[in-house]
Amino acid sequence: MMPEPDRAQSAGPDELPRPKMPDAAVGTMPTAAMPEGEPGARMPPGETPGETAEGAMPVPNAVGGGMSEPEGLGGMPAVALGGHEAQGEPRFPPAVPQQEIRGMWEPGRVEVEFRDDIRPQLAPTLEQGAPAIESRAALDLDSINEVFRRHRIQRVEPSVDTPLEEADRAQAAALRADPAMPNLGSFFTLQFPPTADIERIASELSQLPEVERAVPVPKAVPPAEPEDEPLVGDQDTVVLDPLTGLENQWYVHRCRVDRAWSRATGQGVVIADIDWGYRTTHEDLEPRFDMGRAYNSYDGGSVVDFGEFIDHGTGVMGHTGAAVNDKGMAGFAHKASLWPIQANDGPGSPVSGNAWAQAIEHVRLADSDGARKVIILEVQTGSFGNYEMVPSVNAAIRTAIADGVVVCVAAGNGDRDAGLDDHGNPIPETGSILVGATAYHAASNQRWRFSNYGPRIVVSAPGDSSHDLTCSSIADTAYRNTFGGTSGATPKVAGTAALLLEVDPNLTHGEIRDILRQTGSTVVTGPDKPVGTFLDADAAVIEVVQRKTSRLDVFVRGHNRAVWEKMQTAPNNGWSGYSSLGGWIDRLAVSQNSDGRLEIFARGSDKALWHKWQTAPSGAWSGWMSKGGWIDRVAAGRNFDGRLEVFARGGDRALWHRWQTSPGGAWSGWASLGGWINDITVSNNEDGRLEVFVRGSDSALWHKWQTTPGGGWSGWASLGGWIDLTAVERNEDGRLEVFARGSDKGLWHKWQTA
Repeated sequence: MMPEPDRAQSAGPDELPRPKMPDAAVGTMPTAAMPEGEPGARMPPGETPGETAEGAMPVPNAVGGGMSEPEGLGGMPAVALGGHEAQGEPRFPPAVPQQEIRGMWEPGRVEVEFRDDIRPQLAPTLEQGAPAIESRAALDLDSINEVFRRHRIQRVEPSVDTPLEEADRAQAAALRADPAMPNLGSFFTLQFPPTADIERIASELSQLPEVERAVPVPKAVPPAEPEDEPLVGDQDTVVLDPLTGLENQWYVHRCRVDRAWSRATGQGVVIADIDWGYRTTHEDLEPRFDMGRAYNSYDGGSVVDFGEFIDHGTGVMGHTGAAVNDKGMAGFAHKASLWPIQANDGPGSPVSGNAWAQAIEHVRLADSDGARKVIILEVQTGSFGNYEMVPSVNAAIRTAIADGVVVCVAAGNGDRDAGLDDHGNPIPETGSILVGATAYHAASNQRWRFSNYGPRIVVSAPGDSSHDLTCSSIADTAYRNTFGGTSGATPKVAGTAALLLEVDPNLTHGEIRDILRQTGSTVVTGPDKPVGTFLDADAAVIEVVQRKTSRLDVFVRGHNRAVWEKMQTAPNNGWSGYSSLGGWIDRLAVSQNSDGRLEIFARGSDKALWHKWQTAPSGAWSGWMSKGGWIDRVAAGRNFDGRLEVFARGGDRALWHRWQTSPGGAWSGWASLGGWINDITVSNNEDGRLEVFVRGSDSALWHKWQTTPGGGWSGWASLGGWIDLTAVERNEDGRLEVFARGSDKGLWHKWQTA
């Protein structure tokens, strides 16, 4: 039983001096060293009770069940604001992984991005005159046209054939979310003689003040390794079907999408695959293809079954949306509407510009009758890099995302950093859902050896070309186990995104990106080759269901020092009366388990940590149980894999923590993170890493963070200031922002810049 002391023993607020906060530039705050916790240290004994079995925390006298409301409630007084408002074997493997492969450019082709204020357009040319660019803003572009002339330019064309008015409108709308959003009208593709030194030309153009950047256009290659539904199977390890000689869809169960199908199947959502062609009459794809939306961005027509690579798009579409029709296999979103978009080749003459960027823009502008759209981009550079390095493709992705399209991109199969272009320079961030690949293993999820990697990879999914079953282009009834790489992984992720949009069509691209990352599990990979988290479709769908249907719950300490609860009677609806959860507490924190159950953490009158949890989501509550320790501050967070972690200040004023060893499972012992702290608040970074903010002994804001999601911790670092109350929240793009009360009693804030 949690003891109940005299009221006089209750800890009061610290009475510390509050000096004036200096109105100074960043960098002038004190940065004294904060002590670190000793490995293996124990929380100081003395008044430290051990853990207890579940017990009955005393219930206060609450006859009648209602919490009394204090009189005189009113508005918070306003104060004047201060001055701080303000396949089998790989078809396209790298010859030598991690080695740059030269000469993989489109012959004679360069793409240039002009500064937005240039407002470029094609200039009228005299007969036999060299193509030229002029400025709609009447700026002098003679230096650019001189480079064109000197290198014998043959053709100049817009990279994306979007009308200028629409390009301006799309940019204006997108600037609210992405202040650096370029205008699609600023990108031009330049064709020089096939023997031209395009790397030199791109370098010359990049040095001109009118040019944002210029790059040789890389060759496009498919990002694949070429190579109750009968083949779905019922387990997440490989089983051979004796009738067909094919292996089962083990990955359906490994990604747990079979569990998600009771909640969502992708119905009412469009998945547009920008790819290399399709067998449009395949028995498992024809029922889901919307051939009225078929488009070929290479020649502007509607033929999408042209050329030698139709096996690629056929395989991708099988993974993402093969129909449930008692034939063959099942796609992740088997009731989604599939739009086949071919970009690599076509029967007609090629249109101008970049066909891959044109395809993205076509999908963005196409009428979907109100359905949300998910794009799969299936292309890599000739040296197996991330095709987002092409400027017009990069801008088209960003524009589509800003316009409400969810964009999933295959990271490529070069065993290289997906954040770097073919010259080793950083690729401008698009915010896409960049997908890595894992290989088949009976017991774990391991990075596939050729999968590109890096911190930009959001999530990985199976992409094993020896085991992943999908549709084959050989015949309408054919299937194969020889399709993998990031080409096989990306459609699984896109299919899951479609499931999330069916549950909640109002989700943003950024929310889906965060949910996929945060609900995923660990991928076994090298320490310098991260590939995000492993796709857990069921956990992602559950997260969206909970977000959409959950009622708000408020927990407070009553005048009798018990915990009281008040909840919405329905989502976004009215409120219940107060009900008591008992106990005697004076600090309180709450978090949510991976399955949606709320859990309360509180300091009891014995100064130990006690907790109480829902036995089912939105259900009844357990009794109180002690986790021991001697604490006087408490905060709680959730790791990227769903494990709760609680933080408290110990009797030595250091930060201590303990955590669930598995989601919803048992708890570790106490461990010290060191420091000398006061207030505690905690949040998650975009990649799921927990970050703790505290007030140090110098009254400055200090912080400490996990160095990997669910992993070890950094040392302490000071953010300066003089504060005595803190809160932290995450922006839509994942950047943390911390708020504090300064010595002037005003609200101050500080935020991550990326």
